[in-house]
Amino acid sequence: MFIQHTSALKKTRTLFFVLFLGSCSVFYSQVKTKLDSVSKLISVQKSDSVKLRLYKTLCEICLVEENLKYGKLGLDFTEKLITNKSKEVSVNKIFEAKLYFLDIINYYHGERQEYFEQIQLNKKMIEAAEKIKDTFLLEEKYVELSKYLQKAGVPQAAFDTLFSRLKKYENVSKRFMSFYLNNIGEFYYNNYNTEKALYYYLKAYPYYLENKKYEKASKILSRISEQYNLLGQKEQAIKSCLENLKLIEKLEDKSNKIDILFSLTFLYNAKKDFNASNSAIQQMLFIANKTNNKNALSNAFLAMSNFYQAKNDKNKQEECLIKSLEIEEGLQNESNIVFRLSDLSVYYLDDNQYQKSISSAERGLKLAEKIKDIDSQKGFWNLLYIGY
Repeated sequence: MFIQHTSALKKTRTLFFVLFLGSCSVFYSQVKTKLDSVSKLISVQKSDSVKLRLYKTLCEICLVEENLKYGKLGLDFTEKLITNKSKEVSVNKIFEAKLYFLDIINYYHGERQEYFEQIQLNKKMIEAAEKIKDTFLLEEKYVELSKYLQKAGVPQAAFDTLFSRLKKYENVSKRFMSFYLNNIGEFYYNNYNTEKALYYYLKAYPYYLENKKYEKASKILSRISEQYNLLGQKEQAIKSCLENLKLIEKLEDKSNKIDILFSLTFLYNAKKDFNASNSAIQQMLFIANKTNNKNALSNAFLAMSNFYQAKNDKNKQEECLIKSLEIEEGLQNESNIVFRLSDLSVYYLDDNQYQKSISSAERGLKLAEKIKDIDSQKGFWNLLYIGY
């Protein structure tokens, strides 16, 4: 009976695999047919503007692994239009298209983490953005260049790129000066330089507030609160969070309110201000239940776990951690499941429940390996080392 069941299961799996491969083959065949059709249209087309549109269509149809091939075809065509001085397509349209094709190729290299290739492409995008005189796009490309330089392991060049642009706009344009102050803040944030990150965020924030750019102002204020907390300035961190809650009320999208309340609970718990912390948690629960937001509910239970930890109520701390984990499992949110398993493993370790700590760490490690979360993998190996 067991042999028959196993045999049937193998046949079912084999059939499923064959059907899966077949569906993939049909999909790829359909894509190739469409690409061939568009390529034939390009070969007989006389109009430059129609051809340009068709080259973009190729990039829209193709698979990501073919971005390089079709992006280059489009890019070569824009170069041809520039050389021949096309009368049908304006210079602006040509360079806008060039930016599009460069971006398609850039995505291809980004998927492969080929940062030096992205740096070279980004420099070409900067040249194209200068040609069409789109200042905001141009500055966005400089910020992107800085990020690629950082990823490529040349942080000084990344910083110099941002700082030189800041100097260009200093006392010339408050808008772009604040834009770069914020991005330099992000640079220091990503490089764990808390004091300098805070300095630049505080410099950038007033412009966004004064010009009623409340969404951006709220994001910067969240960063400011985080930096104050890291520096041990709890009162300033709380003050920033409370200011942010008022700011959120001016936005149509109030989803960030949960995150601010979440931060507040941890800050209040650190001060042993349990009444204020409980009030923030109740607001989180109200929003989560009113909007049927399971992610928010999970965060509320995580906040409650920290609340009970601060009150040294281990049973309720564990209960809340498990509830948060169960919600994340229901949502199939794998990264958050990894974080919750890590929290549980640490909790059990602190409570001398070594077997439970090991079990949670082993589950977490397996999932972290699946989603390729290197930092979490290291954390779980450390927990397992201590647990064993």
